[in-house]
Amino acid sequence: MLCTGRLDTFSGSELVIIEFGQELRRRKFDVHVYAHHIAAPLDASLRTAGLIPKSGDDIDLTAYDLIYTQQNALSLLLDAQAMEQLCEVGLPYILFAHLSPYIEIEAPLSRLESEIATHIIANSVETRKALAAFGAAYRKAIVVPNPTQDAYISHTPINAIRKILIVSNHCPDEVLAARELLISAGYTVDHLGEGGNVTMMRPEILHDCDAVMTIGKTVQMAILAHRPVYCYDHFGGPGWLTDENYQMAAALNFSGRDQPVKKTAMEIFEEVTHFKPVIPQFYRKQKPFLMRFWVDLLLRDLKYYRRKVPKNRDAMKSFARLDRCMSVVCSQAFNNHFLLRYVLPRKMRFIADRDKWIRDRDEWIRERDAWIRERDDLIRDLQLQIHDRDHRIKESHSLIRSLHEQLTSPTFIRRCVSRFLSLFRFHTWRRRRS
Repeated sequence: MLCTGRLDTFSGSELVIIEFGQELRRRKFDVHVYAHHIAAPLDASLRTAGLIPKSGDDIDLTAYDLIYTQQNALSLLLDAQAMEQLCEVGLPYILFAHLSPYIEIEAPLSRLESEIATHIIANSVETRKALAAFGAAYRKAIVVPNPTQDAYISHTPINAIRKILIVSNHCPDEVLAARELLISAGYTVDHLGEGGNVTMMRPEILHDCDAVMTIGKTVQMAILAHRPVYCYDHFGGPGWLTDENYQMAAALNFSGRDQPVKKTAMEIFEEVTHFKPVIPQFYRKQKPFLMRFWVDLLLRDLKYYRRKVPKNRDAMKSFARLDRCMSVVCSQAFNNHFLLRYVLPRKMRFIADRDKWIRDRDEWIRERDAWIRERDDLIRDLQLQIHDRDHRIKESHSLIRSLHEQLTSPTFIRRCVSRFLSLFRFHTWRRRRS
């Protein structure tokens, strides 16, 4: 069972669940996924990967050999009754993961986690340092740095950068402005994420670019693919990853917080256009970024694991009740955070796009009406010209008929004959005289 808070967008925590589930499926595990909310595109992605979405009412925790939870999602399933059932059969192998040092939903709740966790996982050294304040169990947390699939591995050398991929669900304005500058300079710059092409990252997308501008989990993917990484997003960042800044960036999960300095669009443009691709030494440190490596260690440990039966069941049930109450509050806060951070901006963008579309439509209607008026004026001018032409034609026909009548009338013919005879007689008389 893999548990998480929400599966709404193709971002880091969602990819952790999907890729971890895919690796377990390759090891012939049946993998179920629980989240407080699963959006339709994520539901389809889970099913395509062979993972089975589950609702809270359809879960029996005693049936699982391995339970992985992040964002305190398991606590919503662990009421006193479920805890009693687990105490009867023994606790399965349980992994509690923490994916951020500062987001409240990622922090431990009550003592329940440290009591039932087989292992506690942090996604970076920074996160483990933040967890240390919660006790000895958290100081022993294992750093698992957002590992990913082997399919991202590539050794194709990059000799020049002409095609750049921006991966971000919260792309800052200066990066968008730098993108326009780069496109104007002849670069191809694609944007994957909110505001661009919203789809799940795949190896072929990454292999098709020369460099990546991103933070977080995508950095590990790019390192496996031997793609230069420009580490920068809404927190700022060091820019191009080098052997000199790699360790500090990795300790903070490549979030950009190691150098939280905001850059201008022109500074980003200059750094990108003047960068010469090199092969840094840290490209060789790929093993910790492979999901396969960590699942191998996990299954080796799971093979010798025996279910543990808690001694103080009453205390465990009390912890479960407390955790559940806190989890309800946290999940509601997380929902509000998600609505404010993602849904509301998305709706605002939709409204702005709709208003722009309405303005464009109204402008088009005004242009269409003006064109119709011009067309009608032209038609009226043509009709007047046609009317004048028809009138002149009628007058011409009338004149022709009048002339024809005059030319064919007996009186006119007699007059012409008489005139001809007179002229003939005159010319005859003059010849005789001469």
